[in-house]
Amino acid sequence: MASHHRNLIVWLCIVGLVFLSACGAGDRFAELSYDHPSRYYLYTPQGYTDFQQWPLFIALHDSKSNSLDCITEWFEIAEENQFFLLCPELDVREGGLDRPVNERILAGILNELYQNYRLQERFFLAGRGEAASFALRYAFRYPQAIAGVSAIEATSYPGGGHVGRFPILAIVESRDQQSIEAGNLFIERQGAAGVPTRLVEIDGLGEGIPYSVQRLTVDLFEQTSR
Repeated sequence: MASHHRNLIVWLCIVGLVFLSACGAGDRFAELSYDHPSRYYLYTPQGYTDFQQWPLFIALHDSKSNSLDCITEWFEIAEENQFFLLCPELDVREGGLDRPVNERILAGILNELYQNYRLQERFFLAGRGEAASFALRYAFRYPQAIAGVSAIEATSYPGGGHVGRFPILAIVESRDQQSIEAGNLFIERQGAAGVPTRLVEIDGLGEGIPYSVQRLTVDLFEQTSR
């Protein structure tokens, strides 16, 4: 009986710590959270003034995460490099990310931001997995608005005669031959059309987006922002 009580107490403590950790992350970014016209997180550079146009970096979450996970993951490098970071809350209920509802969500948030901040006309997109595929397809639909795309382990790539007008970075797991072949095919097709492209193989991508991958992505973002 005593052993059972101890196990119960340990289990409750673990649940409590997980809950507090989640709440702590939410509290940490509460000041960056907005609910109009829909939910999103926005990091604004400390030195922001409206005397110049600022580049905008949009990080997209996949169907297994949310905008809080996104800002938690990308905040450090955004703060380190002082750029606008937008993490919109996408609709992941059914049918995947690549749906008109998510385009409308992005359009509403972007309209709000461009009314309130002086931003460069073109913005940068980044995502992993399903979010990377959504980022690419969104970029190909609206190329006039895109400065560049970082597609990390995309689950699929735009096919047919689609050609981008912006730099594309494709990052794949070095041990995933199928992803390497699909990425190379896409990059070669874009490169042949004169699009600045690059495929990078990373060993042991693991979960989330490692800092080394974020650094590669931000390096391209900064190049496109000059």
